[in-house]
Amino acid sequence: MQPNEFCRFLTSAVLVPVGIVYIFILVDGWRQPMRRMYRIVAAYLVFHILLCVSVYKLTNPAAAARILGTVPILICWALYALLTKYRDGRFLFTVVSVALLMTIIDTLACVAFPYGSPYFLAAKLAVSAAAGAVLRLFCRRPFLQLLHSADQGWVRMTLIPLTFVMCLATAYDLPETIGLGAPNLLTALLLCASTPLVYAALYYFSQTLHAQYQAREDALMLRAQVQALGQRFEQLRVSDRKNHIFRHDLRHYVQLLKASVEAGERGEVEKLLGRMETELGDLSTEGVLHAYTGNSLMDTVLSLYAEQARENGAAFEVRLCMPGGLRADMTELAVVLSNALENALRACSTMPPGAARKIRVYDTPGAPGFFLTVANTFSEAPRFDRKTGLPEATRPGHGYGTQSMAAFAKKYGAALQFDIIDGMFCVSLLF
Repeated sequence: MQPNEFCRFLTSAVLVPVGIVYIFILVDGWRQPMRRMYRIVAAYLVFHILLCVSVYKLTNPAAAARILGTVPILICWALYALLTKYRDGRFLFTVVSVALLMTIIDTLACVAFPYGSPYFLAAKLAVSAAAGAVLRLFCRRPFLQLLHSADQGWVRMTLIPLTFVMCLATAYDLPETIGLGAPNLLTALLLCASTPLVYAALYYFSQTLHAQYQAREDALMLRAQVQALGQRFEQLRVSDRKNHIFRHDLRHYVQLLKASVEAGERGEVEKLLGRMETELGDLSTEGVLHAYTGNSLMDTVLSLYAEQARENGAAFEVRLCMPGGLRADMTELAVVLSNALENALRACSTMPPGAARKIRVYDTPGAPGFFLTVANTFSEAPRFDRKTGLPEATRPGHGYGTQSMAAFAKKYGAALQFDIIDGMFCVSLLF
């Protein structure tokens, strides 16, 4: 037995263990808990070792190398298909990407040493370890973001790494294997160098598409909120005009009532009182537009939630002075205030009966810029997302208001902070 034949056998035998490491690095979801996954992988590695030993003893080293280069890989892929959470083209994309990476490692190792030599095996293990470290430290997060960027189209996307695998095989492996001449080393190295560039382009392209989609979603949500806010402002404006008219007509009603009482016209008195009661009832249901800041949109939002807070039994305090020359659009700022007050009112409504409920809206004089804060009492402290710093939604369909505030802050370069201060949950926005 020649030493290079044994090295070829070992080279084929280590394919699956190295591939398993790469798959664990590039996959974040399994159908089994991680502890059970570790036990499954350990059991499979034991099976793989027994299979390698059996094939080596039952065949010659050259045949064993060929068998171990195909059969265990197919078994590993089938096991991965059973255990991964992906049931779409992302499974194929990950498998072919790992195959491409291992092809690149073989190509780089072959550049320095002949395939099947002891030095080649050592070089391959060294390059594999370095590639695993680079994947774990720098490539895992972008690769997972790429996988999570879309749910469809991954079968077609798999053609990209598959094309690279075929090109590498055509440029480096096949010419010498089937006697077509010397391998094209320069082409192989260029393919190896261009592979990470292509994956980087795919990543940034997917992030750009996601950002554009998110921007459209934010714009649609903002448009709907602005439309609702405009409708509410018009309702309050009409109600405020009716209130002024009623107050103007009140003295005429008083004079008519006085005259009717002096004339003893009981029916006329009842008719006047009924009319006044009807108009007062209409005004109480429509709400009143209070002049908190002098800005019509901000006052509309504050008046709306002041009424809702009163109905909810929450104290509503406003100490807000709107400065001139804000670089933000006032309509969008009013929507941000509306979202913050809606969340505050929802938090107050979940407090137990008898608990002190309070909502405060104020600015901070002397701050470097406009420092708006909405504070409210709560019954249960929210949890914050470690990555974004935003409060986590407690129920499906919630959290859009917080995302809208974050989009506003990003658009205008404002600082958005969520915190708990003196027993109150605070949302602060600093321009």
